[in-house]
Amino acid sequence: MPVPDLSNLPGPSRPGYPSGNQGEEHMKFEVLIPESDKTLGFSINARTYTGGPGGGRSYGYTVDWGDGQSFTQPPGSSYTIGLSHTYNDAGTYIITIDWEDAFNGTNAYYPLAFTTTSQPKITNWISWGIHYKIGSYFRMFDQLENMVNTATDYPIIWQQGGALQSHNWSRTFGQAESWNTPINLSDYNVSQWTASARYSNTFHDMYNLPQLSLQNDTVNCGTSSNPFRDGGMTDNVGRDTASGCKFQFNNINVEGAGANTLFGNALFRLSYLHKESSFTNWTYDNSLTTNGFAQIANIFQGSKIKNLSDNENLTIDLSGWKDKNNTSLALYVTGFGSSGFEKDGLTNVTGTLTIDFTSPYGIDLSGHARNMFYNLNGSKWSGLTIIGAGNWTINNLSSGTQGTRNMFYNCGTLDIDLTNFDFTGVPYKSAFMTGNTKLTTARYDQALIAWDNSGVQNIVNLKMNLSQYTAGGAAETARNNLINNKGWSINDGGPV
Repeated sequence: MPVPDLSNLPGPSRPGYPSGNQGEEHMKFEVLIPESDKTLGFSINARTYTGGPGGGRSYGYTVDWGDGQSFTQPPGSSYTIGLSHTYNDAGTYIITIDWEDAFNGTNAYYPLAFTTTSQPKITNWISWGIHYKIGSYFRMFDQLENMVNTATDYPIIWQQGGALQSHNWSRTFGQAESWNTPINLSDYNVSQWTASARYSNTFHDMYNLPQLSLQNDTVNCGTSSNPFRDGGMTDNVGRDTASGCKFQFNNINVEGAGANTLFGNALFRLSYLHKESSFTNWTYDNSLTTNGFAQIANIFQGSKIKNLSDNENLTIDLSGWKDKNNTSLALYVTGFGSSGFEKDGLTNVTGTLTIDFTSPYGIDLSGHARNMFYNLNGSKWSGLTIIGAGNWTINNLSSGTQGTRNMFYNCGTLDIDLTNFDFTGVPYKSAFMTGNTKLTTARYDQALIAWDNSGVQNIVNLKMNLSQYTAGGAAETARNNLINNKGWSINDGGPV
């Protein structure tokens, strides 16, 4: 079979292949056939684009079972074929699939679907091959719990009418528990993923995934079914690795319009993070959205950090986030780190968790801040430091969002610059700091003086919890002025 000209196809270099590597010519994967069940079964869906020439018909292929037997499916009208092969002997075999030329612009091969009894028999994905143009990733590796990946090539995504057409990423790698090589999403043409496709549970239960990266790329995430939001996308990723999954999500341009931009919503929820993971320089265009904010609710909810020592401090880097139009970035952050960043396997409550959220134009918490940092003490941290909060604003929070309720619950010693916080009209100020949260005295003194100088009046029932101010100094004077002359009422731990 001749090798096609790949030079004009989409992709970072050639169609998803690393620079200088065209990969194997054929698709190959390894199977381990046990004595107890020597039958392997899967279905193949290989069809043309229904609107193109010969629309809807099957393209041909040959399956070499690795034991001297093979099956050939000629082009025909039925594009989904269920295959089954019984081996004479137990053992390891390499399956090779020779696809008919996939570069005529009209056809696409859809994922292989392995039968339930065959799923545990797949042990190694060796190559995609240069003749396989994928039209959907739906459950491609779902529940292949014994399969590792040694492929050095990547799939070519079907293109029709100038647009890439891989529509469905639901459960693509779900429960591929043994997959043990990094996944770089840019190798899968992520910038061309459509916001209207389905993407739930894409990587969940990839217990041995060492790294998941998306860097220097663009994503389309305007609608509620976009590629990077909830649905258990990364639940339990990295659980069985020694150091967690190293997430490298940096320098990302988020495009797309909708009620609000949902890139990041619950994205790393329940995942096992490597302590050197980073999430820097995300750029949103909130001018395209109806509500005007980016929703990252529950983004780190229930996450865990692997391979930390008892007294080790940790910094999570989210610096450089901004709005594309060089204005403050409006965010909806309910449950942002709720019960998250837990020190996996440790019991002592020690060390400081630092969140670096420094933004060049500021952060506007205009969507929802409930439970933003909830129960970090329960995640075994004795204190929380927020870097960059000096240019956060919260006064746009609406009454329907529960505002700052439990924004800082059970955070232990809290170090955050609150000087720019204007609580005017913010609901649930009475639960702003709760549990054992205590703002450092230096930060509380700083905040009281700034609030007094701001001229803001009538902030009622602001709960500063266990926080204490310096007795007999400028902070006490400012607090007294707020309460006696400006209509404030503050619940705190008193002077020290």
